[in-house]
Amino acid sequence: VARLVARRLFQKQTAPWEERRFLARWQSELPGVGHIYTVHVAMLRGLAIRNEGSSTERSVSDRASTVTVPEEATWRYLAADQVVVRSHEHADPTTTGYPTESYFDVLFQTQSLWTLDALQPYLDYLVVETATTQADLLLRHTKLIIRTDPLTGATLQFFTKR
Repeated sequence: VARLVARRLFQKQTAPWEERRFLARWQSELPGVGHIYTVHVAMLRGLAIRNEGSSTERSVSDRASTVTVPEEATWRYLAADQVVVRSHEHADPTTTGYPTESYFDVLFQTQSLWTLDALQPYLDYLVVETATTQADLLLRHTKLIIRTDPLTGATLQFFTKR
């Protein structure tokens, strides 16, 4: 039920939702459960993608300096079943088999960098449809980018289109 309510909210508003606002609205619209049942962002896997907020510098009117203001993360609707529909619409009609290349095109047009965790629900669908391993799909259609988090020094791994 929670995923159906979330899907309806995303379909009502095409612009990305601010995370705090979406979670509050989603929780409030669950029928008859109130505070007994709490929504969790893990329920959105394969239904929406989270865009991390970034810090931007803004001028402060009463000072001659700028301050860094963090922006809130947002959620954008991207249901795995809709990626399938869009990939079939954009596929080359002369090719045979499942339009895997088109599927990855749709994903990477939506978001250029993906963590494995965020990409996972979309890969799961392809593994079933193409009888190909996740590793093979990643090797054929993506490249790995490794970055270091400037704040923590942690190694971050992202996938982008090959």
